Amino acid sequence: MNDNFEYLPLGSVVKLKNGTKKLMIYGRKQTQAGSGKTWNYVACLWPEGNLSEK
Repeated sequence: MNDNFEYLPLGSVVKLKNGTKKLMIYGRKQTQAGSGKTWNYVACLWPEGNLSEK
């Protein structure tokens, strides 16, 4: 992971390159339990929000 850049503010709405849906950033520098992999951002669909199976 590259720490040499400024993170976008939480709540930022973005669209990925070649993407069709907008995403809202709701977390930064998150480490995945189990694998230990670190992600720059965590996002959910906007305006739908973070949907769960339950």
